[in-house]
Amino acid sequence: MESTYLKGITNEFKSVYEKLKKEKLIKNESLNRPAGNNLHSWLQYALIMAGERNGLRAVPEIKLYFKEDLNPKKIAPEIKKTELRSFSRVDVAFYKNSELVGIGEVHTINDSNVFLSTRRFVEKGILNFLSDRDVLMHTIQHGKNKLKFVILVVTLPKRASRVPWRKDMEQVMPEIEFPRGRKSNKDFYKVFNEGWRKLRDAVEEENVACSLVIITEDMP
Repeated sequence: MESTYLKGITNEFKSVYEKLKKEKLIKNESLNRPAGNNLHSWLQYALIMAGERNGLRAVPEIKLYFKEDLNPKKIAPEIKKTELRSFSRVDVAFYKNSELVGIGEVHTINDSNVFLSTRRFVEKGILNFLSDRDVLMHTIQHGKNKLKFVILVVTLPKRASRVPWRKDMEQVMPEIEFPRGRKSNKDFYKVFNEGWRKLRDAVEEENVACSLVIITEDMP
């Protein structure tokens, strides 16, 4: 069941996204300026429409509770934010009747690096809160509801006009060499797509089907 829904939702998401671009509700510039163009909301909408067209109830901003609280100190002992977390809030939850079967998560350019673990950031003194990667993996491993599938939607422009956190990322991933200068294009796809593919593989190692949709300017 899960693989059938996963393929259907992924294909339908791409179809809705294409229509939104044709109607100019999403533009290539939205990939660089997501907040000002409500990009995250439109991508959530596309996931919801895709789920509904595949016979599922698709609900935004759902809380998924854990069987075991998420303790930040167990992930990164140096972290300063120590409050236990009893749930995660997902962008879209997919239900078959009353049964939770899967989730969809949306990440725009400002979150294009959150496939990295919290520890990678904390060790460099960058973050003092949990990375989305660790929250997702805990949701999969310790959620009260066993997920059948996960859809990750990530925007990685190939010709970004800015790098929102260049200095931070150069510390966390010193192998990154973004072109400098205001007029230089930055290829987020080249730098980050492999990391997201590895996260997809990590999800599937938990026996949860996973689809990774990477959005660039080249998508219709």
